[in-house]
Amino acid sequence: MGALEKILYGGLVVLGFAALSIVFSVRASSWCVSERLPRIFCIMSRIVPEKLAITTPDKIEVTSNTFESPEYSIARGNGAQALVDGSLSNMAAPGNDKLDYTIVFSGPYNVRETRIHWRNFGISNNYVNDWSLEATSNGKEWRVIAKGGFPNEEITRIEDPFSAVALRLKAKAAKDWIGVYEIEFDREAVQ
Repeated sequence: MGALEKILYGGLVVLGFAALSIVFSVRASSWCVSERLPRIFCIMSRIVPEKLAITTPDKIEVTSNTFESPEYSIARGNGAQALVDGSLSNMAAPGNDKLDYTIVFSGPYNVRETRIHWRNFGISNNYVNDWSLEATSNGKEWRVIAKGGFPNEEITRIEDPFSAVALRLKAKAAKDWIGVYEIEFDREAVQ
């Protein structure tokens, strides 16, 4: 433990864990990654779980098409399924500078809006600098729904409607490891 971490840990004990968690819970997870602050901030960012106002609908399976590090992804709860768990207090992060997730619905859906919650990975140009969202209606032919370079925003909204049975979210980083906190959909089953 470094000197700064010891000081922060001492302050944590003196001020009380709950009081400090309230102060830092608003944006601690962004600071933790983008500002490279001590690990104690990372721990505190998970104290107050943030739930999305509209949780992602049921029965969505997610798989990673890139290697997920057992140490930095799986062991920390940052596996592929975290992408659709309805929580902003964790993320899907494979532990490298690119991500590629396939998101499979339980059947065909009409998607009215998609929101990609990049959070800190979308506001620092060291992170996401190229991304795309693709869709398929038959599992074979993929079409690009949206794509971009550096998002320069915490949440990317895609308001163009489309139909799909599966999606594929891909992103690359300029130089650092990346992740994505959540993807949510405003969708309805095709009748």
